Amino acid sequence: MSLDTTFNAAQKPAPGELIEAAKKKEDPETIKAVKTLLLRGAEINEKDAQGNTALISAARMGNTEVVRLLIAANADLNLMNNRGHTALSTAVRTGSVDVMNLLIDNNADVNTKTIARQRTALMAGIIPGWHAVITPEVVQTLASNGAVLDEKDKVGRTALMWAAYFNQTEIMPVLMSNGASIDELDDEGHSALDLAQQNNSHDAIVMLEGIFDLRQRQAEEKARAEAAEKERVRHETVAEKQQNIKKNAPKLKLKAAPSP
Repeated sequence: MSLDTTFNAAQKPAPGELIEAAKKKEDPETIKAVKTLLLRGAEINEKDAQGNTALISAARMGNTEVVRLLIAANADLNLMNNRGHTALSTAVRTGSVDVMNLLIDNNADVNTKTIARQRTALMAGIIPGWHAVITPEVVQTLASNGAVLDEKDKVGRTALMWAAYFNQTEIMPVLMSNGASIDELDDEGHSALDLAQQNNSHDAIVMLEGIFDLRQRQAEEKARAEAAEKERVRHETVAEKQQNIKKNAPKLKLKAAPSP
């Protein structure tokens, strides 16, 4: 999809006009307005006072068709606002799955970090705020498209650590099944389990302790199996040595007793 951006200089939109149109609730009139502004030569990557572009604004509103138009007009997918959020991290935070998928399909960077706290889109989606609760579907989509799951933020915490801290047990299995480690430590030496315990995140504690218990049992079973195998080999070796000794022992010939 492409747009003819030829325009008459006298008709060029006023600063901020495209951003304002992109942040309105998506309907046929909004889509038409955005198309018209693009054809009139609106500055595609212009930012407002908060650093939001039209693309970031549309992503926040979940305006899928507007996002599609802006991508077709070569909007920069990875520009950040003043807080370091991109269109993708904004879509993740607002739960706009269709927008998120559209951005990823057009090669938005899934590992870009916010400026101050150094958080990826995945981390930003996990930490509660004004946005929607991140879903397993969103986590899996990010993981499947190259999100580095054990990436750390400014304080050394990973996505799994934050999920454990906030008791988000629906997404923790998805993170772990895609390779997120429960053994990572933050800058203060805390693990995901430590952080869950700090915040009294009961379900996360139960889940992580269960994994550690299972790991311990498996380690003990492996140790027992290895010990049993070692003992079996030792017995076989001893038996083989005894057999060889018996086999190679000189045979004594008994002399017949003299006749009376």
